[in-house]
Amino acid sequence: MKNKVREFIIKHFLIKEKELGDNQMLFKEGIIDSFGFVVLLVFLEKEFNIRFNRSEISIENFDTVNHITESVSKKIAQA
Repeated sequence: MKNKVREFIIKHFLIKEKELGDNQMLFKEGIIDSFGFVVLLVFLEKEFNIRFNRSEISIENFDTVNHITESVSKKIAQA
């Protein structure tokens, strides 16, 4: 799962693989903006066949590759 998330971010946000750390702050460092956040959420929901509720959607839950992976794992476990 983490590899799919990393590959998506690298491909869609034009960052080099070597430059993307699992704990790198994606929003603070300007890798993902508000529109990119929507694109990322759509990808996650389609790729992992999940649906996030409004209350689950916050930048803090999706600010690093590790946090994204944790959020998706939790959502899958709830299904």
